[in-house]
Amino acid sequence: EQHRAGASLLNEIWVPTTYVADIYRNAGFENVHIVGKGISLPDANTFDLKSLGIKPNDFTFLLSFDIDSWIERKNPVAALRAFQKAFPQDRDVKLIVKATGLRDHPGDRTRQVSTIIDIAERDDRILLVGEHYPFASYLGLLAACDATISPHRSEGFGYLPAYSMLLGTPSIVTNYSGTTDFCTEETSFPVDYDLVDIGPGDFVYDARGAQWANINVSALAATMRKVRDEPEVARLRTEKGAKLLAQEYSMAAMTARYVKRIKSIT
Repeated sequence: EQHRAGASLLNEIWVPTTYVADIYRNAGFENVHIVGKGISLPDANTFDLKSLGIKPNDFTFLLSFDIDSWIERKNPVAALRAFQKAFPQDRDVKLIVKATGLRDHPGDRTRQVSTIIDIAERDDRILLVGEHYPFASYLGLLAACDATISPHRSEGFGYLPAYSMLLGTPSIVTNYSGTTDFCTEETSFPVDYDLVDIGPGDFVYDARGAQWANINVSALAATMRKVRDEPEVARLRTEKGAKLLAQEYSMAAMTARYVKRIKSIT
């Protein structure tokens, strides 16, 4: 509703995913066009996981999110609970939680931050990384890990899964919202969810009747075990995902979609 006044002045609304297109169309806009995304990554720096205390034979999951992009929407606690459910005793499995400023964030009204810190302090297999990395080093971290997890409740697009797949790292995602355009059973590891109401205070603004996804923690745990135990399946899916993204989500592919649309207009 906050977009409506401005959006009503536009001839067209261009969006990156089917999910975002559906949001605008369901709000009454007919001039919506899906133009996708264009991704161009720099070379990743080599990242040595030993610098975080991880051994060469450890299987390492990465959970990464922007703490200022509304932590309840990112839903990181679900990944920690699934990790402990999937691997209650395994010492050779690690979970990195990468979020800049995690311990210094001034707000925590839904207690996701305090819960993350509390769980990590009682489980030394969960490693909190709060310092800022240059982008090339961050990509190196994604490439060095064995799998990434996005337990999001909603994403307009989903950069973490996209970057992961382009770098050859298997991606586990909530099977909901923007990621569903490129994260399928053929390219990644989508996980079931339940649609739940967004309660007052759960998001940056209250929207009565709005819903988002709540990932199934047991299904997420089972998927994490599958990715760890079936590396060939993970490799094949990720190769297909990387090919899809390279073909359909390159800058050249997005440029071609822009040109096609502009020519049809003119």
